Amino acid sequence: MAGYLLRIEGVNFASTMLDTTDLSTVRGASFLYLEAITRIDKILRGRPEVGRVETLSQGGSVGLFSLDLADGASPTQIRDALEAELPKSNKLFSHLTFVVDLVKMREPPALPPSEDADEQARAFLHNRERVIAANRWRQQQSPSLVAPSPQSMPGGDRETSKRVCEFDLVRPGSIRSELIKGKQNRCLSDSVNDRRRYGIDCKFYWYQEFLRRPLDAGGRAPFADFANDMADLADPGSDGPNLKGKIAVFYADGNGFGRIQDDLIRGKNPWSAGPPEHRQRDWDDRLRHYRRLLLERVLDTVAGSKAGLQQLGEMTKKPLKEEVKLRKPPGKADDKRPNLRLETLYAAGDEGMWIVPASLGWTLAATFFAETLGRDIETGRQGPRPGWTIGDHVDAPPLHHAAGLVFCHHDAPITRIQTLARNLAEIAKAHDRSQSLLCYQVLESFDHIGRDLDAFRRERCPAGIAPSQMIVPGEKMGPVLGSIDALKSGKKLPRRQLKRLALTLHMDGAGESVSALEKTLRDEYPRGADLAADLAPLRDCFGDGQALWLHLDDLWDFLVKPEAASAVAPAQAEGAA
Repeated sequence: MAGYLLRIEGVNFASTMLDTTDLSTVRGASFLYLEAITRIDKILRGRPEVGRVETLSQGGSVGLFSLDLADGASPTQIRDALEAELPKSNKLFSHLTFVVDLVKMREPPALPPSEDADEQARAFLHNRERVIAANRWRQQQSPSLVAPSPQSMPGGDRETSKRVCEFDLVRPGSIRSELIKGKQNRCLSDSVNDRRRYGIDCKFYWYQEFLRRPLDAGGRAPFADFANDMADLADPGSDGPNLKGKIAVFYADGNGFGRIQDDLIRGKNPWSAGPPEHRQRDWDDRLRHYRRLLLERVLDTVAGSKAGLQQLGEMTKKPLKEEVKLRKPPGKADDKRPNLRLETLYAAGDEGMWIVPASLGWTLAATFFAETLGRDIETGRQGPRPGWTIGDHVDAPPLHHAAGLVFCHHDAPITRIQTLARNLAEIAKAHDRSQSLLCYQVLESFDHIGRDLDAFRRERCPAGIAPSQMIVPGEKMGPVLGSIDALKSGKKLPRRQLKRLALTLHMDGAGESVSALEKTLRDEYPRGADLAADLAPLRDCFGDGQALWLHLDDLWDFLVKPEAASAVAPAQAEGAA
């Protein structure tokens, strides 16, 4: 048998996942890409001409496999067969685009033991780059849009065939009689309709598959399902009227994970062992383990907060069962427990994106960094777990992330907000890859940013304040909420004084005018209270300079210490058990 590397990748997201602003459609495509990578593994293991199959990497929309083919088997025919079998295993895969390629592994020459390990690593990395290049070549030769088949064209007369999908505005659509987003007789393409239904139907089950455990064992979870759409995800405004209807979109991406992976494969780090293929697999297993722990903590954090649970009376639309005859988890059609205000758009590889109510945005980001850095979220000090590291040894270096956080209204175009969150993370990454940093943006209106985010950020900074001063360290975010809560509850820092400080900064720039107002603030501070001590956790996060007041002015409404959710009443849980 001959050894091969097989790589499958989902491509052309612009036309298969991000072609609509409908959240359920985007989610459905994301879930389908994740499922396709798992499905190709099962298809491979079921083919008679395929011998050994080893999963080296499996995350997001990419899968890498090492396998043996029987003598005489044609890799081209096998590749074509896999590409044909994938949509047969799930017809919804036909709405997506994939590239699949196999390359025969080139064995390294026989060398002395002292040089053999290095040569094996170089050979594996070379083979991996060859199969990636084959994927790219195939992608460039393939259409970026799946053309609707003749059977899916709606109707036969000229008038009917001119109908266009209301959601993607590209594909031909047909009238759907079911209730969709509060309306009947909407025109949707087969692609959008199928992806949307899948995104709604499988949300609950996706979490169970990802976490590898029942999400609601015995009906004792504090929630029965997830929020239905962006309006239901939005903040109810219980923590302040300025938060009502707003959401937080959080995106995080690993810093240099690709380089770290290659160094592990080459054996440059002492925290890896075995052949290069095993090092690749061990790295992928480590990341998948970390992602499961992270999602567990995110779920617990949101479900443990009052703002994270949407009670039945807060739902903006009719119950789910009246829309598209959607499936709820078994036995939960009449469940009275609330829905969870959490949307995981994806969590794979070294990146993830989540949506929560605006009042939980800072908490979500702080929770992410506390988990990945092994910090206590209340104090910012080292916690009981070590966080994400390259290896298990106590001296293994930590893994860092760059993140973007956007606060906006729930009806802002979700695809543009996703792009903005990614771009903010890139700004944080460019500032310093050796730390875990966050760059945020508060939006009252999306249109005013324009195409140049860097220029926009420079214009928003007064004279004497650099845009880099508006980037915050992830490990310092947690203690901010307790400090802000003390300032707000005790009315030690009136909002009008904060506004005055920020306005002076914008008008006069950093300097003496702001320093004079800071002195006034100290003089008027409540007797017996220590302004410096109260501001210490804030200065740890936002810096010692006058940029502190800009941070507080932007984030004041969004820095909310979550109120704990009440326990699930037994009567509520009985109906779901």
